[in-house]
Amino acid sequence: MAAKIKKGDTVKVMSGAYKGKIGIVNRIDRKNSLVYIDGINVKKRAVKKGEHSNENFVYVVHPIHYSNVKKIEPLSDMRDSQSSLGDSDSATSETK
Repeated sequence: MAAKIKKGDTVKVMSGAYKGKIGIVNRIDRKNSLVYIDGINVKKRAVKKGEHSNENFVYVVHPIHYSNVKKIEPLSDMRDSQSSLGDSDSATSETK
């Protein structure tokens, strides 16, 4: 994987049915280059009622290929980096 996406990273879906959606990586399948993202590509599956389950349906997260997602920085990190850039620019302008 070129993007070095890890569990817990915030990613944005860049193509496909969920284009533009943002979520957190729940699981990674590096062998098949697949990423499981919480709340994205969730399918409803019918299951038989069993001893441990009283529900007829289960919601399952399906994977998305890693080439269809892009790692994004959390909003708080972006604000910190922008404020530090602004501080360094003002410091260089004062010395001139």
